[in-house]
Amino acid sequence: MEQLKKCGELLAKYQLEKQIAASREDFEKAKEKKIQADSYRSNMYKALRVNDLMEPNGVNIFSPVFPSKY
Repeated sequence: MEQLKKCGELLAKYQLEKQIAASREDFEKAKEKKIQADSYRSNMYKALRVNDLMEPNGVNIFSPVFPSKY
């Protein structure tokens, strides 16, 4: 959980830096921050196996409520 928190904090920092750059009309820097955030998010999702933790379509296929389906 701590890693997810740190990841979220860093992504928020990138978002803020992107917004500041855009407000200063430094669109190149804003684009760099967006790419940096997207890359970091993708890498962290893989490293932390976030997609394995999320429920596809909002349904937990491992739930005992649906044992006969899966």
